[in-house]
Amino acid sequence: NVLTRFFLGNKPRICLVIDNATWHNQQTDDSKVPTRSLRKVAIQNWLDQRNIEYEPVLTKAELLEIAVKFAPPRRYKVDEAAQRFNVEILRLPVKHSALNPIELAWAGLKNYIRDNNMNFRLVDVHNLTMEYLAAVDGPLSTSYFQHIKTYEDSFKAADKYVQEVVDPTLDENDDETFDNDSNDDESVIDSDDLDDDDSSDT
Repeated sequence: NVLTRFFLGNKPRICLVIDNATWHNQQTDDSKVPTRSLRKVAIQNWLDQRNIEYEPVLTKAELLEIAVKFAPPRRYKVDEAAQRFNVEILRLPVKHSALNPIELAWAGLKNYIRDNNMNFRLVDVHNLTMEYLAAVDGPLSTSYFQHIKTYEDSFKAADKYVQEVVDPTLDENDDETFDNDSNDDESVIDSDDLDDDDSSDT
């Protein structure tokens, strides 16, 4: 809805940074695949509209398997709207809130409204939101990304430590365990051989 309110004009191209909230990932109607909540006849209609062959005697689960097999590429409403207005969409990492600068902006907005909302009216919340967003200038936005960069660097350092120190140690322990297991197997075999020799002597 935000994108559809933009108007075409001679403006520099912009990039819209969004998270992976459900309302940001709504698929276009023609790219949706049938789900288990649909009735069997609805799934059959979906297949018929795309000229996908199937046997009428197939069960609902079997029809869903066919639908998934012929699923079209996913397309999202926000991407379609952005393309119309030459807006680039940048999606943030999934389930990594520490790497999401939007979380900092969101926290700042909520704190600003909580500290300044005296009348608890919806119109006041709207006005305070507009005030806060208008105050988010370049330096403040840059500070959000710089703060996130420190977390990203720490995660990279942790990954490097795991790859260079922890993983090799685990591999060595696995090798030692394998060697010990092999030695145990050999000792069992040797003892069995001795038992066989003793029985043959008697």
